[in-house]
Amino acid sequence: MKSQLLAMSFDTAASPWITPRSGDPGNAGPSGWGFAWFPVDDNAAMVIKDPRDSAPDRSVAGLIGDWERFRSTVFLCHIRGAAKRVTQQDTHPFARSYAARSFIFAHGGNLEGDFRAALALGDHPVFEPLGTTDSEHAFCWLMTRLRETGARSLAAAGWPTVLDLLRQVDALGTANILLSDGIDVVAYRDQDGSSGMSWRRFVPPMASRTLGNEFVEVDISDPLDHSRSVIAFSTTPLEGNQWTSFAPGQMAVARRAEMIWDSTAGSAGGQPAGRGSPQQVFFPPPRQIGDAGPLEVAGEAPAGQPPPAIAV
Repeated sequence: MKSQLLAMSFDTAASPWITPRSGDPGNAGPSGWGFAWFPVDDNAAMVIKDPRDSAPDRSVAGLIGDWERFRSTVFLCHIRGAAKRVTQQDTHPFARSYAARSFIFAHGGNLEGDFRAALALGDHPVFEPLGTTDSEHAFCWLMTRLRETGARSLAAAGWPTVLDLLRQVDALGTANILLSDGIDVVAYRDQDGSSGMSWRRFVPPMASRTLGNEFVEVDISDPLDHSRSVIAFSTTPLEGNQWTSFAPGQMAVARRAEMIWDSTAGSAGGQPAGRGSPQQVFFPPPRQIGDAGPLEVAGEAPAGQPPPAIAV
């Protein structure tokens, strides 16, 4: 079972109910889950994770869902991690502090060979792994390279620079990556295409506020969140058929529910993506009480009607 990654970038702070699922009950693959987010007006990330269970029990899920500090514009999730050791320090997401803010990271895939030599941290490393995973080592290397640029945020480093660093990691094996500094959310798909990565932008009004797949369910039905827009990145698309698949080696960046940079847009070096591009997703108006007929999944056309237009 491959690791499942999910990240969300909301336009304003939201409090989604995120519930990992066990996936295929006949698959005895790896377990473990972790969430990371940035509480409102806070540069310090909060991370909660469990290396043993495939999903939090109901008491933990309820605590997180009702916790007033579980509101953010950025959420990053890693489900069913494939670490060789069932330990807290080897469970994603990972977090490091630099430039008066937290950076968070999750990786799906495996680095081969002597990746520690290829991604050397130096004789006196500023960032060192707590555990033994290739993922955390790669994250420490990324943070080291970021610090060397003098940039104090991902955007300040320049998106082509961030893309080049992620591709250097990817060249050592397979790497689907999510990365955030609490401002921007970076999603990257492995160059071999061995694992998927897709994205979709949701805008109100939404016909359904509960989305999911066999690995995770996301519920954004909190009344305070009815006017929220969100861009979601996911290894496996959630419900609905209007997800856009990444090309192998593609990197995209979201900020406040807008796609702001896409490595495949325009030139090979990428360019700003512009508002709502490359895909603006249409949602039907909300149903009124007493309306007949089944409730449509967000973004899908009602039965018997052509699919909604997509603005490119």
